[in-house]
Amino acid sequence: MFDTYQFRRAVPWLSSKVTTLGVAAIAAAVLATDVAAQNDTESVLRIGRPDDVRALNPFRQANNGTTEVTYQIHEGLVTVNPQQEIVPVLATEWEVLPDGLTYRISLREGVTFHSGAAFNAEAVAWNMDMQLNSEPPGIAAGLIPPISEISVVDEYTIEFTLKEPSGVFMAILGAPLFMIVDPTVYEEVGQEGYDSAPSGTGPFKFESWSPGENVTLVDNEAYWNTDSGPEVDRLVYEVIPEASARTIALQNGEIDVAFSVPSEQMDLLEADGFQTFRVPSTRVLYIGLNTADPILQDVNVRAALAHAMNREQIVAIIGSNGALAEGIGMDGVLGYFPSVRTYDPEEAKALLDAAGWEMGSDGIRAKDGNTLEITVWAQGNTPGEIEALQVAQQHWQAVGARMNIERIEGGTMYGDLTAAAGAHTDDPTKVPSYQGFVVNDGIRTGEVGYITERPKCDQGARGYERYCNPEFDEAFNLSQSPASVEERLVGYKRMAELFFEDVMRLPLFVLQLNVAASPNVQGFVVNPNTSLNLRGVSVSN
Repeated sequence: MFDTYQFRRAVPWLSSKVTTLGVAAIAAAVLATDVAAQNDTESVLRIGRPDDVRALNPFRQANNGTTEVTYQIHEGLVTVNPQQEIVPVLATEWEVLPDGLTYRISLREGVTFHSGAAFNAEAVAWNMDMQLNSEPPGIAAGLIPPISEISVVDEYTIEFTLKEPSGVFMAILGAPLFMIVDPTVYEEVGQEGYDSAPSGTGPFKFESWSPGENVTLVDNEAYWNTDSGPEVDRLVYEVIPEASARTIALQNGEIDVAFSVPSEQMDLLEADGFQTFRVPSTRVLYIGLNTADPILQDVNVRAALAHAMNREQIVAIIGSNGALAEGIGMDGVLGYFPSVRTYDPEEAKALLDAAGWEMGSDGIRAKDGNTLEITVWAQGNTPGEIEALQVAQQHWQAVGARMNIERIEGGTMYGDLTAAAGAHTDDPTKVPSYQGFVVNDGIRTGEVGYITERPKCDQGARGYERYCNPEFDEAFNLSQSPASVEERLVGYKRMAELFFEDVMRLPLFVLQLNVAASPNVQGFVVNPNTSLNLRGVSVSN
């Protein structure tokens, strides 16, 4: 009765179609735009951001700087709105069948990819297969609950049968990690080619990417949602790393929206008549620690560094760029429990003494000829980030530990982290050379489980902390199960206890999203989970 779509790399239905299309034809279909010169009637929305995209391929990248762009090109089956509710996008409805394992999802009819290929159940099945079974797997693979079977019921109905019940499967499908790509284009241009030639079903089509400078998208005139589609002809994302330069560009009319504006500049812009958006986010900025590092593999050292940090002082210094972080997540989100060490410099000193680190005449401890010195990689493009690190640097110095802050471009940092963690996964003797790194992780599904990033022992190259604790993974699995909320909270609470005990992350602060826009911009909304939705946003140029 059902056409069962087993996991496989060769897809007969796709191959028969791809052979009729050449690379040039597909590229033309995806990238075609009006070659006439821009005129005064064209509306252009220009956004200034600190980061460039890293690859426009949802299978490979889901960092904020990239998803802000790819989410305009691609869409998911569902999404999580600013009220943290799961709402339909390419899916229209879904149900769990009586076996408690099978999710039957009805898909939206009449939708096409930018290449002109049809969106249907086979395309969704192909996307799930690629996430789980490509080499390497897609970045969503570790979050998606284990699947035993994918069945294409008919052209617009698909079923996913899980190996175990899950309470978060649909929420995971709403995360930017699982946006639907165009199988026809992907198979034709390949993984690397798709990085710079994406095709989705979204309201905007890709036009160009000048690395380090800008990304340009154009209106998808065939967009399926006529009630909430593109209201501008062109989107241009400008890369402006320095916060002050973004503010000046906004004031001069060179951009229409500025992201990551320092709080003190927000007040000035508001006084000048610009729109300002101050939204508490669901993202936590933290120092991740490489637990395989020769120094940091000792949990007493990690605990000492945690006890040395005065987070209340950090928040006092950064002002309204952020709020106090007392755990992984934030109060009010399902699964949140405080999990940070209290500020106690005397306890920090005692832990280091017990671990054999003796104070030197220069105020820095040493052991077996090695100084207690930790290098922390940081991009430095989040308002308050460098200031927070400088305060923590003083805190560590006070207990005899030296923090070296090394600023590094985002793409380079994540590339180096992934390469080193991947090498360590393949060969445990290849211990990553990095020690600490600053990242911000957010909650995209309304629960803390998303920010903890899947069972630790299965993270592979994305497990930058190199942390593996089967007890943590067991608690994580309980937190994601379809059990009662009370039972799931038992799992979440145990995860928080293990974050406290094992100290693989040192929270700095909860980010506040500071965005400023020209008065000419209408319909712009800032989502606490940082998903950027530009459908319906207009500008009077």
